[in-house]
Amino acid sequence: MADNNIEKRLLEEINKIDEGLALGLLKWIMKPAMKKAMKKLGEDPEFTAAVDDINYQTDRLKRIAKRLKKSPNPEIAKLAKRL
Repeated sequence: MADNNIEKRLLEEINKIDEGLALGLLKWIMKPAMKKAMKKLGEDPEFTAAVDDINYQTDRLKRIAKRLKKSPNPEIAKLAKRL
């Protein structure tokens, strides 16, 4: 029973830390200067092209991983399932 209480307390502390980090990050992102910078970046054609490229490559890697899961080689299939 004591172990369970300790685990609960540790989990509560971890959750508090996670909330603190997330809240700090959110506050930083929501600052007016940061909002302006993000808006300008969204209008930049080079930046949007880079984001589109990253999204395309991510989708491509997902498709490749999906094909590798069906590989006849069990080692490759095992590695692909970890992705």
